[in-house]
Amino acid sequence: MINKLTLIGRCGKDARVGVTQKGTNYASVSVAASAGKDDSTWFDVVAYDKQAEWLAKATKGAVVYVEG
Repeated sequence: MINKLTLIGRCGKDARVGVTQKGTNYASVSVAASAGKDDSTWFDVVAYDKQAEWLAKATKGAVVYVEG
């Protein structure tokens, strides 16, 4: 079975960045995606290494496209 998610939404806060205990860079952000005007679903997105460098630039309200 293969699961794949494609998500386009807006960041709820600026991205949080850090380093794991093993020295891997990571970035995380909450993304709101809505199917209608009044209902949003929130997704927690975490990226590592090269993808974390890109996600670390995300600010509150920025539109992001996530696939994985």
